[in-house]
Amino acid sequence: MSFPATPSCGQTVVVNNLTYSYSASTNAWSRVIITPSNFTGTCGTYTISNCTPANSTYTGALIVAGGAGVGGALYAGSVYAAGAQLLPTTIQEFTAAQSQNTFAISGGYTPGQVQVTANGISLSSVDFTATNGSTVVLNIPRNSGDIIRVVASQGFGVSSQQAYNLSQLTAIAPGQSVFSANYNTNTVQVFLNGLLLSTTQYTASNGTTIVLNPATAATVYVGSPVGVISFNSVSLSNAISSSGGTINGTLNVIGTLQNNGVSVNGMALAMSVAMGM
Repeated sequence: MSFPATPSCGQTVVVNNLTYSYSASTNAWSRVIITPSNFTGTCGTYTISNCTPANSTYTGALIVAGGAGVGGALYAGSVYAAGAQLLPTTIQEFTAAQSQNTFAISGGYTPGQVQVTANGISLSSVDFTATNGSTVVLNIPRNSGDIIRVVASQGFGVSSQQAYNLSQLTAIAPGQSVFSANYNTNTVQVFLNGLLLSTTQYTASNGTTIVLNPATAATVYVGSPVGVISFNSVSLSNAISSSGGTINGTLNVIGTLQNNGVSVNGMALAMSVAMGM
């Protein structure tokens, strides 16, 4: 088969057992290194099918030795690091209308990973319903002008890269003092009945339990909401410190390389002229 005289954008042909695709933007044919049965495509965009989820570096993942260069935007349905899925956390704020109790969360959320506050007061999980992944429904309709804030994770599993851990607990006995929750001991915050507790009112030292002091535990009743929030650190490897560092290899800059806001190329040109080079 030969190349068509008047091809359409995205059209593929097989010539000498090799597959080529036509791009109208470049007015040229490019070889496609995948079989036609494994992809669908329009002009310049191809979707590879017949693959397994890339949830590890061994099964179904694309492994690139030596790094990958991306010209333009990179879009991924799921992103994994060290086998753990990484997807964004969102904070969305609403101004309620009179009697409004349903709030749609842009981008959705993971049920069980939602924190809701009303006018700055943290609500217990028994005060709202968040099970469908798209809307949060408060048990009591709000007044006009009430500020409702929803902090939600959008589809990720708990991992060391997660921005924060959120546990919403409910007391099962009056005076209960011990609550189980996973948290970072360096950044933990504890709420009781919607109020932020002072660090003197509890002990949070082992990362798995919160122990209220006797005076604080005495205010706990059956059904008291207890919220535990902690923020995690994210480790970066092979990064250059803000104080300086060394790059081994080629530095490819798309745009302008500047030094204190001045173009390095412009500085080099000015120095060349000044030195008569």
